[in-house]
Amino acid sequence: MVQWLDDRLESRRPGWDLRWNQPHQWHVTTVFCPEVDDEQLDDFVDGLAEVARGTAPFELAIRGGGAFPELVRARHLIALLDDPADGLPELARGSRRAARRAGIQIESRPYQPHLTLARANRPSDLSAWEPVLQDLDGPRFGVAELALVRSTLDTRQHGRATHTPVARLPLGDHRF
Repeated sequence: MVQWLDDRLESRRPGWDLRWNQPHQWHVTTVFCPEVDDEQLDDFVDGLAEVARGTAPFELAIRGGGAFPELVRARHLIALLDDPADGLPELARGSRRAARRAGIQIESRPYQPHLTLARANRPSDLSAWEPVLQDLDGPRFGVAELALVRSTLDTRQHGRATHTPVARLPLGDHRF
C-alpha cells in the first residue's frame, strides 16, 4: 500500500508549497494525546495491549481523499480509508478509553480515519488536487497491529514531525 500510494503522488508533489509526510512515517492515528508523562506510559501501553488483544485483524484500502478542513482552505491533505469491518473506529474508541484510564488528556475532535499526506504552512487552496484524490482507489492491505507512536517536532526541518514507535501490539488474542 505504501509503495502504491507513493507512486501515485510522486510526480504531483513538485510545485506545491506543502510539507510532505515521508512514506516511511505514514500512520493512521486512533487517538491523539498531546502529552504523555513517563509515569502514565506503562498504564497506557497496558490499556492499549488489552484493546489490541480484543480487536481482530482487519483490512483497509485507500479510497479517495480530501483535506482538513476543506480543499479551498486546506491545512492537511489526506487520503481516506475504506474500512468495511469498522476496525478503526473500534480501535479509536478503545485507544481513547485506554488513554483516559491512564490519566492522559486527549484531543476532543470527532474521529475521522485518514492518512495525512501533507501539511500546509497556512490555509491553502488545494482544489486542484480534487481529481487526483478522487482517483485514489488502492488495493486492500491488512492491519495486524496497534502501535503507540511518539511524535517529535524537528524545528530544523520546518516543524516536520518524526514518528517513533514506542510499542507495537499485535491485534487479536494470541494467547493459546
